[in-house]
Amino acid sequence: TTYHERIVVEVTSSPSVSIIEVETVSPIGLRKSEVTQLSELQWYINVTWTPTMSQFGQLFIFCYRATDSTGLSTEQRCITLLPGADAPQVVPNSATPNLKVSPNNRIWEVQFDREFTRPLASHYIRFFQEDGIEVHRIDVAISPNVIYPRESSGRTLRILSSYPLSRSNSYYILLDSGVVVSKDTRVESVAVNDPYFWRVTISKMEVASRFGNVFGGTPIVVTLEDDCLEEDYEIICTLADKSTEGLYIDSRRAVCPSPPMRRTGYVPFDFYVSNGTTTIYHGGSRYQALFLEDRSDITILNGNNEEVVLFDKNDQITIRWPRDIVPYVDADSYRVDLISYIQDLQTGEWVEYEFLARDAPNSGNFNAIISDFKDLPSNVNSVVPVLFQVATQLSFKGQTTYPPVYSKWSLTIYIEFNDSKLSCEEWLSSEDPSIGNRLLQQLPPCPRTLVQANLVNSGFDRDIIHPLFLEFYHSKSQVCFRQRNVQIGGPGQECCYDNNGNLKFGSPNGGNVDKVAPVNQFLSLDHFVQDILPFIYCCKISRSQPSDCQRFYQWRPSDDGSRYNPPLPACVYGDPHLVTLDGYKYTFNGKGEYLLIETDDGSFTLQGRMEEANSINNGTSAQATVFTALVAKDDDSDTVQFQLLKTLIPIVDGEEVYFDGIDVAVLNNVTVRKKGEGSYSAAFTSGASLEVVQEFDSNGK
Repeated sequence: TTYHERIVVEVTSSPSVSIIEVETVSPIGLRKSEVTQLSELQWYINVTWTPTMSQFGQLFIFCYRATDSTGLSTEQRCITLLPGADAPQVVPNSATPNLKVSPNNRIWEVQFDREFTRPLASHYIRFFQEDGIEVHRIDVAISPNVIYPRESSGRTLRILSSYPLSRSNSYYILLDSGVVVSKDTRVESVAVNDPYFWRVTISKMEVASRFGNVFGGTPIVVTLEDDCLEEDYEIICTLADKSTEGLYIDSRRAVCPSPPMRRTGYVPFDFYVSNGTTTIYHGGSRYQALFLEDRSDITILNGNNEEVVLFDKNDQITIRWPRDIVPYVDADSYRVDLISYIQDLQTGEWVEYEFLARDAPNSGNFNAIISDFKDLPSNVNSVVPVLFQVATQLSFKGQTTYPPVYSKWSLTIYIEFNDSKLSCEEWLSSEDPSIGNRLLQQLPPCPRTLVQANLVNSGFDRDIIHPLFLEFYHSKSQVCFRQRNVQIGGPGQECCYDNNGNLKFGSPNGGNVDKVAPVNQFLSLDHFVQDILPFIYCCKISRSQPSDCQRFYQWRPSDDGSRYNPPLPACVYGDPHLVTLDGYKYTFNGKGEYLLIETDDGSFTLQGRMEEANSINNGTSAQATVFTALVAKDDDSDTVQFQLLKTLIPIVDGEEVYFDGIDVAVLNNVTVRKKGEGSYSAAFTSGASLEVVQEFDSNGK
């Protein structure tokens, strides 16, 4: 066996500097060539070694260090050689994706023929454009984005790269020798220098549905730029770590149902197409799982044909749903199941309660009587949160590995199954009478007007709630707001406003404090038991009296806004004028990037970019600059950027955020909202917030 290797040294100081020597410490018999120039800044030597029979089975150390024409030397690097031991090699055709990928593809994987681990010395995974120019490299020794197997039997190397790939371009990936080392012998892997081994072409992917119900079943329609799909290909969609099988629509389109998620918020979305042996296409995006209490695909009606929130155990219910559960598939070609779920008030989990129908016609309408439902478990309250699901399972290939269940979901309704086990009076007597005032004093006061509540620095966010529930909880209110930053399990403030934008307070329909505030709009168990259930007992069930509701508001009082003082924000506007946090005003026309705000402890930073005004409006030259980008981040949050191109674009961690049919994006410790056309806000859990509005000149540019 003969070892051949090329050692490349790159000069980073000046083209006038050259490499004059590469010193080596090597086993007997290893030969090296003269230093030769490879490019303007790169030099190399070739090393060759044919071990003798007596050297087989022994460990040898090979070290090298380069010296340039100014006398400067690199650090010494060393590798281990074990003659007679096989080096890890890449498995042929194992690199994925290897044909077409979306521009924002993040995940790359390749398999080796034996178990391996991370090397100690620097070796690189290199990305090249089709013309041979290296555009990106990752040092496997130190990068956390190169993931090595945790299990002893793992043989897959995973690479996470956020490098932006350009559309209509082709790339190839090369691996240095030694990007992995054998787990047992520490022998370095063989290099991959073939530009055709791992080669991809960029093809755009559009995702039509970027958000859906956290319980799953939302159809996610994917459209590709090129003809990549065939009927017998395997199509898999993965959200976080859960996968579902996709349906082939045509050569460029497929649809997958979202799987049930354990939490709300953004998760990675990956789309895979395989012919059984090779990944034909891989695209990445984001998907937002929500507890959608502001909209519903299913309508639940009572016996009077009314859409209500609270049902009696003797009510007849009518369930109606749109028949197009699966896009692009004939609604008459599949049948449905109708299932109800109740929230277990011991665990908070939603559990299957009643299977109303199996394999029923997809008619869009179903009638049932609540009293025919089976008995409730003995450990639940008499008023129970209930969800309804209309579901169908369509598997194009008849597989069950990733069961593709498409669903429509109702709003959460409440059913009073039995006479109350807990009356309003009993609840009132179980609570400390002073709790209302104590909660008010520890929570921020309500803004006095809707205009003040809508300000990004008010500390409150608009409650995402269906009009039906808004009328149930706070009749004749235009909108309610909830305190922005609350701790899980902690109290929270709620403020409601009438049609004139004035704060409403007091019984029977003002806002009120919550002993346990809802988090991320999810119907938490403690919030239901401590706040919603008492409200229903005291203000909504047939036995409740007006005086009961008034007493409820003493225990869960409204804030009247008398303590509220509007905060004074810092701002920038125009060409540009600036107002600091302490109210100082000045004008500054500077082209460049600037640090606008930084806290003393570095926990929050805001940066801005200023450009000449005419470079944005494509008009005549103006002696002024304008802000074209703002970037903000706190200690534990995603990085939020607002970039002005032709329109204002929100970008999170380098990826554009889309607001198709929704105006809120719940991200990692920051919530981004679309407040109108060209208007966005970002509220961080640390308490910092900003609002960005695109300004137009007199010509509308």
